[in-house]
Amino acid sequence: MMIFILNMFQEYFFVAVIALMFLLACVIELFRTALTFPVKTSVALAYTRGKYDRVVSLIDIILAERYAEVRKIV
Repeated sequence: MMIFILNMFQEYFFVAVIALMFLLACVIELFRTALTFPVKTSVALAYTRGKYDRVVSLIDIILAERYAEVRKIV
């Protein structure tokens, strides 16, 4: 779309400059988002989930032992 606008209004210098600046900003934002955002977020989520999974598995072991004793009494 931006290439179409740039070709259509290339004879108007002011519109062409604004369109070119907007196209450049869009491309920079696309690369910045694609290269930085998902990687950092995914690593942080994986680390947090690992800690959460260890806590849940430890609680599961404790509760299983406790209820095993209760079932033996009954």
